[in-house]
Amino acid sequence: MRTTREPREHAALRDAVHRPIGITPFRGKLVSFGILGLLVLALTSLDVANSATSAPSSAATTVKVTSNINYGPSNLDLYFAGAKTGPLRPAIVMVHGGGWTHGDKHDGRTVPVCNDMALAGYAVFSINYPLATATSPGYPKEIQAIRSAVNFVKKNSAKYYVDPARIGLLGGSSGANLVYEAGLLINKATPGTVPAAAGLSGLTRLWQAYLDAKAQLDAGTGSPNLEYSYTNLTWYLGCATTPCSQATADAASPYNNVNPNCPAFHLNASQDEVMPLSQTTDFAGALTAAGCTVEVQILPGSEHGLGYWPTVKNDVIAFFQTHL
Repeated sequence: MRTTREPREHAALRDAVHRPIGITPFRGKLVSFGILGLLVLALTSLDVANSATSAPSSAATTVKVTSNINYGPSNLDLYFAGAKTGPLRPAIVMVHGGGWTHGDKHDGRTVPVCNDMALAGYAVFSINYPLATATSPGYPKEIQAIRSAVNFVKKNSAKYYVDPARIGLLGGSSGANLVYEAGLLINKATPGTVPAAAGLSGLTRLWQAYLDAKAQLDAGTGSPNLEYSYTNLTWYLGCATTPCSQATADAASPYNNVNPNCPAFHLNASQDEVMPLSQTTDFAGALTAAGCTVEVQILPGSEHGLGYWPTVKNDVIAFFQTHL
């Protein structure tokens, strides 16, 4: 019997403070990782050095937070630094992680990211969303919540001093999976709605992740963290008590939803984290093959999700300055 309680080992991993070093950016070239034997294609249509023309500006050093604004499916917090003067702000919809089954916009890793992005000149809308349970799947309601948040920002752009044509998505762990998927599907329906999306450690091939985890657990070689992740995935896909469907897993997978109307993507992962690195590199390859703009950063170490935000922060901000 699996429960919703987070294993102690997973909590320790989630709360650890570890800053990987040695960022390797991928911009318009094929890169080899030597002994790791990893090849990743990266394509970008704009040089970061030219980002100043579209970069937001904010001289403010403090951030005002307006909490618990209802956007339909749940509530969001608005982070805004400085006065509502000058050009309208680009917006970031921030999506917290937590394995699709837990987490909150107020968690200790999400709040610093929101502050950093607000100080960089963005209006940040950090959302809560309906979480998955054993009897209430997270897919597709969590994707629909992000779509609702984007629509809310566009509809209320004048009120919040936001440019409705410059809305990006950002998330870590399951939040990264959600922003990848949401960005692709939103733009497929209405091209150009989301110009850019960035994620840290997001799964992109859910059926493969399910099969790999199940095989290890069936063989008795899975860790408590893997057991926990497997449970979360089955809850998200709605197969906690019934056989999982590849059709549903593929529909929920960014890799299987790549289309030419894609946002620009900034993908981040570390080499030895709990998420297989192929989940990032395969997605990058599919995006490149579809003609999408994608930048990839692979960091050494085993940190996961927003745990390595301090290391990639400046690169993510530069990415949004270029593409929003």
